[in-house]
Amino acid sequence: MALRLIMPNSFRLPKNFLAPISEYTNSPFRLLCQKHGCNSVIVPLVNATAIARRADAVSELFIDKREKNVGVQLFGSAPSDFKIAAKKITENFPKIKFLDINCGCPMENIIAVGAGASLLNNPKRVCEIISAAKSSGYPVSVKMRLLPTIDKTVDFCKMIEKAGADFIIVHGRKPEQFYSGSADWGAIKKIHEEISLPLVGNGDIKTRAEGESRVSEGFCDSFMIGREAMRNPLCFENRNLQSFDEQKKIFFEYLRIAEKTTCIGITDARQKALFFFRGCKNCASLRAAISQAKTMAQLVSTINKYFYENYNS
Repeated sequence: MALRLIMPNSFRLPKNFLAPISEYTNSPFRLLCQKHGCNSVIVPLVNATAIARRADAVSELFIDKREKNVGVQLFGSAPSDFKIAAKKITENFPKIKFLDINCGCPMENIIAVGAGASLLNNPKRVCEIISAAKSSGYPVSVKMRLLPTIDKTVDFCKMIEKAGADFIIVHGRKPEQFYSGSADWGAIKKIHEEISLPLVGNGDIKTRAEGESRVSEGFCDSFMIGREAMRNPLCFENRNLQSFDEQKKIFFEYLRIAEKTTCIGITDARQKALFFFRGCKNCASLRAAISQAKTMAQLVSTINKYFYENYNS
């Protein structure tokens, strides 16, 4: 097993991470997860080219001052854009802890611009991007997926290491799998054994205990939870949203946090409600009503009405 590299003095690898999920893990949701045991969060899928070339683009980012161990994930393909974007972001948000380079997103619109998982086919470009981002003086991570073979994946990771990345986040699926099948933790462990970079394992983890078990068994140095956190932010506390009352409580907690941070729209509120409310009595009718809510007041009224009709007898 390779010796683990020591992180920069200004940054210690958090014990766990919330995965950056575009159009879902906004600031209120990141704060909600951190309130319930998440150690580190990442602002998802920020366009490095837009930040570099549009004067007002950086002002569209929102990071609440209460968020801790925050990273910003950048996507793009031009090293020069990453250099400018990294400088702008760190100057405007000096309290962030690291920058993350997206080399794993399998979505067609990201692949089409030579970003995300398409960078797995261009390790030289990734190394140039790492160097460009590190010119900001901040730690840099790379979030990636598996290449066609484990040998190619390990070689890619070794190039990232040599280029100066500070840690790596590996989702144990290939890009073409999206989220189908199971994450290949055997591959993650093999990578961990072959490189010196601290490694964050990602894929199918459902509880903090499960992630900690992966760490203690030598699969990774830290772990990341994504899809499970979307429907159950309490997973970082090894808890489940088992009852409607618990689901209702966490949803209204999210709304209260959102009111104190940034204004969310009805689309976001409906989205969170549809993820949180699952498996309760007459749940299909509740979810249908949630989907039809046109305003925040209608949404709150729908949930309260459902509670009184189904649980207040």
